[in-house]
Amino acid sequence: MMYTMMNTVNFAKNAIIDFFRYQQVTDDHVLDLLHFQTTCMNAWSSEQRYALEPALVELLKEGLLKKDKGYILLSDEGLRQVIAKSMAVRYPG
Repeated sequence: MMYTMMNTVNFAKNAIIDFFRYQQVTDDHVLDLLHFQTTCMNAWSSEQRYALEPALVELLKEGLLKKDKGYILLSDEGLRQVIAKSMAVRYPG
């Protein structure tokens, strides 16, 4: 069970980073959770949906996201991660 939860949390973390990548964002971009849920989570299983909150907590702890005035924002480090992932997809290997 714990292994599965860790996998689903990692899945959700990757989905959040990919969401920012698809939005072609800059740093301090606000994570619109309603938009994320309606565009990305439609096909998610219940386990993956439950992993959203732990994934957000981990991304905040890792410094990829930050909170400001009640909003969840992409940090400078998060932007670097998004750019790195974009480069890896465009130029694999």
